[in-house]
Amino acid sequence: MNLPFDEADFVRRVDVILDGVAQSIRKDFEETVKTFRDKPDFYIFVRDEDRVVVGTLDEVYGYLNDGTRIRYAIMSADFKAKTKSGRLKAAPGQGGLMRIDTKHPRPGIKARKFDARIAKKWEKKIVNIFKNKKF
Repeated sequence: MNLPFDEADFVRRVDVILDGVAQSIRKDFEETVKTFRDKPDFYIFVRDEDRVVVGTLDEVYGYLNDGTRIRYAIMSADFKAKTKSGRLKAAPGQGGLMRIDTKHPRPGIKARKFDARIAKKWEKKIVNIFKNKKF
């Protein structure tokens, strides 16, 4: 089929935009752990013509993101979490882990849902990026 534009040039331009989006999404994930001492690595696992998958293989980050039913960590009395559900930026926090007590489970970790919030943010942004782009 004879197209009224250079298809290869169009695909290259879309690739550049999606590469930038993938990097920006990775930076959004990095903001969620900015104040952490032990920061997980975030990777762009998939970036093809219709999707971007960014995340980490870090187990502890998974507990924060997805939440847990119970926990065994006993935190110091002055403990203040660095993250909160509904917020993408990490705060300084306070206190820390005192010990692990597997005999006395405590209420679980409330899911932060970083991945869902970042996805929602970028669903809106990516539409506007392509809507305002002149090819």
